[in-house]
Amino acid sequence: MRLQIEQDSDNDQVYLCLAPDVSHERGLVTKTIRATEDVFLDFDSEGRLVGIDILNASRVLAGSFRSTG
Repeated sequence: MRLQIEQDSDNDQVYLCLAPDVSHERGLVTKTIRATEDVFLDFDSEGRLVGIDILNASRVLAGSFRSTG
């Protein structure tokens, strides 16, 4: 499995894409579940987890990711 991490520093958001090879497909995410106040889980039509959206990432991840740029 490949993992793609998309970071939006302006909005303090991180998206972990668990299906980067097909993430461009329109309609890939068919269900989103709120796991916590700031964490959302994206699923495809077959119930597979395809992404994790993290809001307020600097607080939620507590420094787990560091910017390299």
